[in-house]
Amino acid sequence: MTRDLDRKPALGERAFVGRAGHLALIAFLAVFGTVAAQNRPVPDTYTATTTGMTPDGQGLRFVVTEWSDDDDRFLVVATILSAPEASDEVVESGEPAEAAEADEADETDESDEAEVADVPDEPTASELLSELPSVGAVWLDGSGAGYAIKYAHRTATGEGGELVTLVTDRAVGSYSFRPWEPETTTATTSIDYSVIELRLDSSGNGVGTMSLAADVALDEEADTVSLVIEDGTPNILTDVALQPKPYWATDDE
Repeated sequence: MTRDLDRKPALGERAFVGRAGHLALIAFLAVFGTVAAQNRPVPDTYTATTTGMTPDGQGLRFVVTEWSDDDDRFLVVATILSAPEASDEVVESGEPAEAAEADEADETDESDEAEVADVPDEPTASELLSELPSVGAVWLDGSGAGYAIKYAHRTATGEGGELVTLVTDRAVGSYSFRPWEPETTTATTSIDYSVIELRLDSSGNGVGTMSLAADVALDEEADTVSLVIEDGTPNILTDVALQPKPYWATDDE
């Protein structure tokens, strides 16, 4: 008995082969997609809700795709310090804001006398930071607005907790119609970028605050950015939580 090699498959046979091919393709894509996802870096995601401020109850999501290394932190600190308004807005190495203001008061007024007309505007800290690589983003629940994270640093605290510090190139809330304002604050200056601190316990939960409510401190020796927490500095972020990663993610990613 010979086979007719030129015979075309019947309609039923074509349907069977087609379904089998589709199932094989779906299975391949599912496996390939899982492997690709497992090889892709998994961001660290924190969530929080605003409290004691306007807006109250605003959900926030902090997505860190990469933690800043020594060189990254140096670049961010140097960039902020290079901004013309830096001397008025930040305190270096944790120096009390009052002391910094007193030092400025002792300086002469020669700079005022040497003003030159038609000097081009120098870039602000926000504009300078926007030129740096992003290492994540801050997202507002219910909004498509996002804020690029330029600095992401975490340090271990007592009993298994951690302190997370983030710097965005724009002030968080600057896209909102109503200005973001805390009910109470220990901040003495206003800046056009944001510094955010999240303080978490060993279970990954905690509170936090922002530069809306506290002054910014820069440590040039350690290349770190932080907030000056004083008596009365409010925690304007509540329900802070580290979100779990997918089951296949590893701790060393």
